[in-house]
Amino acid sequence: MAEPFFTPSSRPLPKAFDWRWRGVITPVKDQGQCGSCWAFSTVGAYESAARIARAQVVDESEQFVVSYDTENWGCDGGWMSTAAEYLQETGTVSEQCMPYRADDEPIPGPCQRWQKDLGGINSWATVNPTVEDLKAAVSQAPVAVGFNVYDDFFYYERGVYSHTTGELAGGHGVLIVGWNDWGQYFIVKNSWGKDWGERGYFRIAYSEVYSDVEFGFDAVIFQGAWPDKFPVRR
Repeated sequence: MAEPFFTPSSRPLPKAFDWRWRGVITPVKDQGQCGSCWAFSTVGAYESAARIARAQVVDESEQFVVSYDTENWGCDGGWMSTAAEYLQETGTVSEQCMPYRADDEPIPGPCQRWQKDLGGINSWATVNPTVEDLKAAVSQAPVAVGFNVYDDFFYYERGVYSHTTGELAGGHGVLIVGWNDWGQYFIVKNSWGKDWGERGYFRIAYSEVYSDVEFGFDAVIFQGAWPDKFPVRR
């Protein structure tokens, strides 16, 4: 099946925007020594989509996706678009039902009543990796994206990141939550814990969309959440 594509609206956008102002971004988590960034970025996007659509506070399980989305590679990485398909068709359970443990083993499994705990996204679309299209998408919901990580990114502490030195270390999945035209940067939620960067976040220059960093590849936006009423999760 062909991937759906996001079509930006023609309405003007503000010079700066941040979903954290709206209270729809869940707390920063830590993926640990497991290459599960793809799950953290997409599950984070799903949590925000649920809050936007239903004003429902949810804390969803990355571990369920890492362990059971067999179209991706667990702790060895994955694609945001593939995870989006999984979250639409299968969904995930609550964090309480299957807590994160930084591995990709299917056992131990989720809680006994996991099927009644499932929730997922209604629809998703791929976003064209341009600054304007990414901003237009983020204006509707936080966007899960990939980018190429170079050595200098590991030393980021604060400010607006631009790649200057170092070898390519690999790909990484994160969540765009806002932008700032005056500073020419996106605001991004990472999954390396609250002690990293700017309390778990970083800012990255618009120019890195078009550089070797390729910030914004495999970008996906989610809309809506199922079920219509989330079960009470205990």
